[in-house]
Amino acid sequence: MRTRLWLLAVAAVLAVGVSVPAAHAQYPPTGPTFTLMDSAGHVTTSFEPGEAGGLMASGLLGATTYNTLFHQSPGRLLSSAVSTADGHLQTSFRIPDNAHVGAATLTVEAGSDVHSLPISIVRDTGAAAGAQLPRTGQEIERMVFWAAILIVVGALLVTAARKRRSRVTARS
Repeated sequence: MRTRLWLLAVAAVLAVGVSVPAAHAQYPPTGPTFTLMDSAGHVTTSFEPGEAGGLMASGLLGATTYNTLFHQSPGRLLSSAVSTADGHLQTSFRIPDNAHVGAATLTVEAGSDVHSLPISIVRDTGAAAGAQLPRTGQEIERMVFWAAILIVVGALLVTAARKRRSRVTARS
């Protein structure tokens, strides 16, 4: 009986421990990070033809000139900027007016240090210009925590009922 209670207690602790996300975990753990922004300053990977954008990066080679290239038919150089001594880069660019709707790639390169960033070229419909995508998914940590608590409480109630029933049967 005590073994069951210990197993239930361990299971509850593990369930609660597993449901808590790792604090400040970053993926990937190494390598540069890139942030693309549209003309309104929103983080995005979708741009319109002729739209101005910005690029911020960290973790690059220090004090190095990086070129930002647009790859789609036609491909062209959008900007050049020098990274800071600690590897940060900030530059602006403009998507070519003749870019066609669909997939494209921005490449940030300095010699053999090449980083490709997939982007989408879209046409503004006018209805939702600058609108952010809706958030999807759920925050389930709290729900998992309470589910684990309810499972433990239910298991304890079942165990108590069985123990009481065995006492009544033993008296008869």
